[in-house]
Parts: sequence; structure tokens; C-alpha cells
Amino acid sequence: MKAVFRADGSRGGFITATVVPSRKSQEPRFSLLDGVILIALVFGVAAMMRLVLAN
Repeated sequence: MKAVFRADGSRGGFITATVVPSRKSQEPRFSLLDGVILIALVFGVAAMMRLVLAN
């Protein structure tokens, strides 16, 4: 979302904000790359825990 700020001189210096619709298409929030990175982090942390607990 995009907000447009403008000063309203008639209201004693108040700043008003208007939310305008964005023309950009919404991107996916969770991509395949994000999933691969998450799995790598989980397995990496599990491997580190095994090393630490084994000693």
C-alpha cells in the first residue's frame, strides 16, 4: 500500500494521510527459495545441536 501525505493549511498544520491503491501486482509472500533456505537453516541448527550435545 502507498500512503500520500499532505499538509492541510486550513486545519492548523494537521497532516492528513490518504491510502491510495497500488497498481503493482502483489508478489508471493513465501517463495520456493524461502522454503529452501528455511529447510537448510533447520537442518543446519539440528546438525549443530547434535555436535554440541555429542561432546
